[in-house]
Amino acid sequence: MTGSGARRSGSRRRPPAAQPPAAGPASTPPAAGPVVAESRVLAALWTTVPAALATEAGALAVIGLGALPGIVIGIVGVIVLHVALGRLAPASRTVRLALLVGGP
Repeated sequence: MTGSGARRSGSRRRPPAAQPPAAGPASTPPAAGPVVAESRVLAALWTTVPAALATEAGALAVIGLGALPGIVIGIVGVIVLHVALGRLAPASRTVRLALLVGGP
């Protein structure tokens, strides 16, 4: 009976299912901590603040003064804010507030 879907006894066999390792000190992973410290994440976010705030300032200047002054204000703003804010090490609330105001 090979044509109607019945299997022969010697056909392919599945390998046995993988078994979890035995419990013990060798199988227990070490205590996991955070992969990246929160301070490093905040420091990385803080480097994005000057560009975001300068973009907002430039956009508001474009609305009020026109395209060319807005572009100049945006470019000067990035440089000034990068130098000024680069020297600060703010608290996490300050970083979050600056990103909220400046946008992502």
